[in-house]
Amino acid sequence: MDPDYVIAHYNLGLILVKEGLLGEAAEHFRICVVINPTNAGALKKLGGIYKEEGDIWTAVEMYQLAYEIDKTDCDTQLELGELRLHFI
Repeated sequence: MDPDYVIAHYNLGLILVKEGLLGEAAEHFRICVVINPTNAGALKKLGGIYKEEGDIWTAVEMYQLAYEIDKTDCDTQLELGELRLHFI
């Protein structure tokens, strides 16, 4: 599959998040991860969606996967830490 599809799915996911269509956005971010399992950005976005929907355990899992891929992303570290501090 052409890697450009990942970018298209990611960008569509961003648009859908802005429109408040979290379920649809999540599906596009999941596709990104299926195509490229090391897509930390898509995993991070999924973490945010799960957090917003109240699925804290899955949010932590997504943020943890994103962190394992990119340990330099301070936003991911912050989200992961806040979830662990307040909810776990």
